[in-house]
Amino acid sequence: MAVNPSELSRLASGDLYDGDITVTDVTAVDEDPSAAAPEDRRPVRRKVTARKKFEARKVRRLIRHIDPWSVLKLSLVFYFCMWLVGLISSVIVWQVATSSGTIGKFETFLSNLGIADPKIDGEFFLRQFGLVGLIVVLGAALVTTIAAVIFNLISDLIGGVWITVIEEETGRPISGSPARRSDV
Repeated sequence: MAVNPSELSRLASGDLYDGDITVTDVTAVDEDPSAAAPEDRRPVRRKVTARKKFEARKVRRLIRHIDPWSVLKLSLVFYFCMWLVGLISSVIVWQVATSSGTIGKFETFLSNLGIADPKIDGEFFLRQFGLVGLIVVLGAALVTTIAAVIFNLISDLIGGVWITVIEEETGRPISGSPARRSDV
């Protein structure tokens, strides 16, 4: 593809631009790329419109209350997803360790240490990991919800937490550069 450098530099500089850019395609427009001969190459005009820039301003916001019910729902979904990722990854690691012979070598090592008939049962370990993980999910969600309630109580005493956010104006473009109408 070939692009006119002056048009590309105008886009890179951040100016508003609603012009055409000449792009040279390698193949003809409606043909199979493998069947295109070099003489079939022709420039194709494509419409490129730069995004309009809008004003942004710094705004301070006060957080005084966090809804515990929302925190509970969000934390349950989040921790459940993390449990699911951990469970799936542990099954994959177990399958790789079993197929590569690592588990068998470890059992042989344990028998050489003098442990009588060491047998590592992967199904038992994964089932226990899954059950303990579910209990951890419920406990972590409960702790997160209690933390939100404690935040609300402390926020009543100290007045909340101030945060600064960048708020973009989406209704009008930057002052000084007129909005251009795109002919689509």
